[in-house]
Amino acid sequence: MKRIRLEIGYLLAGAILLLAAGRLQSQIDTSGLQEVPREQLPKVATFYWAAGNLPPLPCPPGDLDVPIYALGSNHFLIDNSSIDSGLSRGSSSMLSASFPHGPGGGDFSDNPDTRRNYEKFAPQSFSVINTNDAAANDTNLYNFLISFPPDTNTYPTLQIKLYRTNAVIIKANHFDYSGETVRDFALLVCDSPARPTWKSVDLAGSSDAQDGWLVQGTVPNYAVTDPMFLMVSNILTTREAVFRAIPFGGPEVVLSGANQFDTVSNIITLHAAITDLSGTATTNQRAVVTVNGLPARYTMGPSNTISLDTRYAPSGFQDIEVNFGSVPLAFDWQNPPIVTKLEYDTMATLYLDFENSAFLVNASDMCSPNIGTNYILFGLSQPDTIEVTITDPSSGRLLATNYAVIPSAGTVAIPWNFTEADGVTTYTNDTYAVHFIAFDPTSLNITNKIDRKGVRMGEGTIITYVEEDPSDITGSLLNSQADIWIHQTLSFLYNDIYDPWGLTQYTRNVGWDYDVGYARNITAFAIDTYVPTTHNNGWRQFLQLKLGSFLYSDATIGPTHGSPTSIGTFSGEIASTRDLLAWTSAAGNTWRMRKVAVWSCQSGANGLVLTNTAYPTFAEAFGIRPKALQDSTFMMKNAGLFWAGGIDQGWFGSGGSPQTLCEAEEAFDQMWVTGPNSFPGGCDPNFAIYKALNRLLGAYSNLQKFNPVLEGYWWLPYSTIHDDEIMGNNLTHVK
Repeated sequence: MKRIRLEIGYLLAGAILLLAAGRLQSQIDTSGLQEVPREQLPKVATFYWAAGNLPPLPCPPGDLDVPIYALGSNHFLIDNSSIDSGLSRGSSSMLSASFPHGPGGGDFSDNPDTRRNYEKFAPQSFSVINTNDAAANDTNLYNFLISFPPDTNTYPTLQIKLYRTNAVIIKANHFDYSGETVRDFALLVCDSPARPTWKSVDLAGSSDAQDGWLVQGTVPNYAVTDPMFLMVSNILTTREAVFRAIPFGGPEVVLSGANQFDTVSNIITLHAAITDLSGTATTNQRAVVTVNGLPARYTMGPSNTISLDTRYAPSGFQDIEVNFGSVPLAFDWQNPPIVTKLEYDTMATLYLDFENSAFLVNASDMCSPNIGTNYILFGLSQPDTIEVTITDPSSGRLLATNYAVIPSAGTVAIPWNFTEADGVTTYTNDTYAVHFIAFDPTSLNITNKIDRKGVRMGEGTIITYVEEDPSDITGSLLNSQADIWIHQTLSFLYNDIYDPWGLTQYTRNVGWDYDVGYARNITAFAIDTYVPTTHNNGWRQFLQLKLGSFLYSDATIGPTHGSPTSIGTFSGEIASTRDLLAWTSAAGNTWRMRKVAVWSCQSGANGLVLTNTAYPTFAEAFGIRPKALQDSTFMMKNAGLFWAGGIDQGWFGSGGSPQTLCEAEEAFDQMWVTGPNSFPGGCDPNFAIYKALNRLLGAYSNLQKFNPVLEGYWWLPYSTIHDDEIMGNNLTHVK
């Protein structure tokens, strides 16, 4: 028989403490099951006990007058939950309940499940029950919720009850997360309460043998209420499960080996002490080291030892960051849950003073050939003689060479115009190698990529949102607001770009774009309608067609449900980031979107892409490259707005007035398109996108708690007529 154990936990001064469960008793919910009269029961079948650690029977119990229910396939459930069957209910930190075992019978200990916890618990699903929705649409569920006995404690506690045949509902009482800004309420799951919550991580894999606790589900700190009802469904019958609640903000990383502001040179050795939930596997973890946000030259050795070559960054104070990404949830990788944060990223920072006689200032990687001449920058701390060669890494042939005597310390710019050694013939490969020698001596080697697949020229805008369930008590209101702000107001903004009597009053001319570019008034609009019985309403086909067309360079998507790997409704069509990347990149060269805004839960939650997920981030799916890379090289620029947290479609503003997410969504695009003076004759399309976001957060302060993430080039304006300047990081015309 399967046992479900519940640890009763409470928070006190930031600590997790355990209470005795006492004589709490779980109740068996037989809703939806048909009771079978005794005379109609077969003489030979499999009969499972609903309570107690008892083996199944091959025939009906002969001397026990209790209800018996049909489970199907000649299997039946004996409801003995009202009888003390010998199940221990003494003073303990656990509450035990039982499910019928699967076909074949036997106690779970006779056939132990030896898989890792992240595999064993992958089928289970977590959700927060909306009690208002249950009261309006599911009377049986609502009656079950109010059947929980009142909790008379003053400290946070958990209560658990079995629900139907393969789920539990947990009532969380008195949890107060109003003081939390980083950590969320997390329901953890494990196969044994004795396992430690945390473990020290060795990225080489030695810590992977230790199994333990994982996140079953989380509730954002701002959304924690008293009480909360949590459901864990699709529970299997071949393992033990233990639940507990803790505040959780992800793994912890501490750097050592150097002190803040130390002066260092050449290769230095650092150590990263990493602590994560004890059930997280090494395959679900990854660490990346950057210097000022750019890829660093380093190796990761045993015990998380980092050997970092400081010569591949400018001299002076540098920000060393170790970004650790972890997926501590148990879920099916091929079917990731919607509206659930999957990855938790932690960054440890160390400021050190790099001092080298010769060093790399800017590799200028991913430069576009459209710039004409690329400049690779090296630094010298003293007069020196240098020699630089540029070669084709595939054949080794020489493309360019430079030899110079440098009379004083400073930055040396090495030019290259993307040609062969004759200086005329176009170089057609996608990478080139730079070998730098300073005779102090120092030798540096870099390999750069050429950005031949850049950003689309500014044209039309894709606009889409998903419809809420109209039967939900808030669904109709949210749908009507989305229709007003997204379908009508936002679409009109873009369609009306060139109206001389409208808001923007921007102008255009064939062959010369005066204000914002040519064909910026093209729009494509669609709604992912709420269809509970089918997923074929054409929304996926719409996205595939429009994202793959060069007619559209911008996209505003939402409000929509989502996760770090997908967008769409719960019942309608789902588009994964794999889909979005395939559809967008199908456009060919210069496939990257110029601007996107994805208004969905967790769209910006994945700071790192774990190798075993095979899901890109939303930024990668639309071709938005990191800010540090765009800042430091000559490439076509783009930007995207995403949200790392869960976002509400409706909330009350600071003045008590109701506001909706779609209203803020329209406001962001308008602030970016029109600039700070949004009135006829005063609009300015050269307003930086980060300034538009700042103005938005000032007007809608509640958005801050949803953790906005602005990826890409922060200084990107709506106008495209200065894109060549901006590609060279010339911001003369950006406001």
